[in-house]
Amino acid sequence: LAQDSALARLMAIAAGASATLPAIGDILACLERPPKPREPRRDRASEERRPRREPRIGVNYLALEARNASLGAAGERFTVAFERARLIHAGREALAERIEHVSVTVGDGAGFDIRSFETNGRDRLIEVKTTGGGKETPFFVSRGEVDYSRERHAAYSLYRLFRFRRDPRLFTLAGAIDQSCRLDPVQFSARVA
Repeated sequence: LAQDSALARLMAIAAGASATLPAIGDILACLERPPKPREPRRDRASEERRPRREPRIGVNYLALEARNASLGAAGERFTVAFERARLIHAGREALAERIEHVSVTVGDGAGFDIRSFETNGRDRLIEVKTTGGGKETPFFVSRGEVDYSRERHAAYSLYRLFRFRRDPRLFTLAGAIDQSCRLDPVQFSARVA
């Protein structure tokens, strides 16, 4: 597969394609349960048998899609619409009017993208992660997002949007990211010692 240049072109196009907010009939029907956690399959014997890691050549399409600003922005707009519909459906129109798209009004780096509300009026701080891929497609989170999710775990929710371009679906994970997801270090900041 790594040698198939036609497939590589298609993957690059899909990962970098611009995205718009898809038309949805019943936006609340997009909500699904999160995938079941996978059991870690590591033991000492299997780690000793693990083959030597070969260098990977090529493009990281997951990273390319994660940097796709139009996909992320469309996912955040979708989430704002979903939250408005959720609160209106619960009879909380006044709260729906107060939803704030923080990544637009304040900027990126707040630790979350959208300030919404629980039906009782408490904050719901939402980080949105969007992919055109499937439900179990891995995603990137920043150190700031993880730290903020720990600090505000009682109010924090991660919204994972998937199959976004063709049939948008989402699931939510409440609380600290490191409690609901397995985090694998994939990049480090390095300084000369």
